[in-house]
Amino acid sequence: MSDSVRRPSRAVWPALLVPFLLLGGCSVLRDSLDADNVEYRNARRGPGLDVPPDLVAPKADSRYTLPGTEESQSLSDFNRQREDARANGDGVPSAGNVLPERAEARIHRDGPTRWISVKAPPEKVWPILLDFWAVQGFNLEVSQPRLGLMETDWAERYQRVETDGVRGILSRKTGAVYATGDRDKYRTRLERTEGGDTEIYLTYYGREEQLRGSNKDQSIWVPNNENRTELEVEYLRRMLARLDSAFAHGQLGSTAQADATGAASGQGADAAAASAPAAGAQPAEKSRARIVTQEGQPSHLVLSEDFDRSWRSVGVVLDRLDFSIEDRNREQGVYNIIYVDPQRRDKTQGTWSRIFSGERKDLTGQHYQLLVRGEGGETAVSVLLADGKQPSREEDRRVADEIIRILNENLR
Repeated sequence: MSDSVRRPSRAVWPALLVPFLLLGGCSVLRDSLDADNVEYRNARRGPGLDVPPDLVAPKADSRYTLPGTEESQSLSDFNRQREDARANGDGVPSAGNVLPERAEARIHRDGPTRWISVKAPPEKVWPILLDFWAVQGFNLEVSQPRLGLMETDWAERYQRVETDGVRGILSRKTGAVYATGDRDKYRTRLERTEGGDTEIYLTYYGREEQLRGSNKDQSIWVPNNENRTELEVEYLRRMLARLDSAFAHGQLGSTAQADATGAASGQGADAAAASAPAAGAQPAEKSRARIVTQEGQPSHLVLSEDFDRSWRSVGVVLDRLDFSIEDRNREQGVYNIIYVDPQRRDKTQGTWSRIFSGERKDLTGQHYQLLVRGEGGETAVSVLLADGKQPSREEDRRVADEIIRILNENLR
């Protein structure tokens, strides 16, 4: 071979291969980023759903259909048709259809406390909420219809991995998720009103995993309720939507009957909203709770609120502090609770065991009553023994004072 004809240098081959690799890579990348290729963890593409024979196929709502999409058109034609639709009032949902408020179920707010009022008895609301939590993906750890109490188990929160780069492409291809190190739990409490309707209170509990040890090979779960308000509001809204659907399908009574009482319900809701401070308003300096002490008697709490608001506030605080509520009687103003005294020593532990292994605490909960009674425009909250008597022993008075102190810190 002559010197005039030379083979391509080895350094040239990578340069020649780059365009082909880029073309192939674009194809792979385009397929990976295609929305049709996104798969959720357990999702599979299947045939379209058929309408059961005893149901009528739903009619498409033209309010949410783009005008003129049945045929190709230019952008100017589309914009002109859209302006005509706006001028005629067509194709644009009215303000009343955005988060509509129904008379049968609504969210109330009184200061930091939010709850749902439902124009239906607890017996009918209970199965709706059982189905609600199942649809949300939670298992119930506590389900006590007699107490109107249901509590989910700790659910670990998962999240899709980052969506940028090669890791994001693999995530969309494989449906990979990772644990966030957070766990969530919710407690739902139902109360029967004097008129036989239902009030629903929701409390969120959060935990986060913290790594310990020099090698970060140990972990513990610690409380983390930073997002409590946001998550409680979010799930109250979801719950309200489920209740509205139940009313619309006749699962919770007649809508016409609820509309007949809607005026009175609306007045009550307006009164509650009026009594609540504005979102941007600063709270008053005066505390709504104060401790009253008497010589030789356990202290009690006085709230500058009427009985209804105080009963509601005490119940919400007990939920958030994770007290075990055995029973409650609104007519008598009594909460039956279980309180674990952190200072109570385990009496079954011997002297030598305390010396060599340290003192062990008695974590067995003690039974008490919280008596809530209205006195004019104020309400008194006191702690009684399980049999309804005043604490007389020094240890019982100490525990009663401790419970009152905890309530005062969370009700101020």
